[in-house]
Amino acid sequence: VNIDYRFNMVVKEIKRYIDMWNKNKSKVHQIFTQENILEKRKHNQNWVIYHNPVLSDLYYKLGRIIT
Repeated sequence: VNIDYRFNMVVKEIKRYIDMWNKNKSKVHQIFTQENILEKRKHNQNWVIYHNPVLSDLYYKLGRIIT
């Protein structure tokens, strides 16, 4: 996996949706509330929460700050 390529692709998509949002908010809402998109969003959210190697370290460091 080429991380630079993936990152640039994500940035490009974010910019595309920002442009779309500025032109037609309801179209963006319609896209992101489609059932298949909601499933992908939930999958990605779960991946970040449960499979992200950085989060456990972050939780540990935050726990040390709080206690």
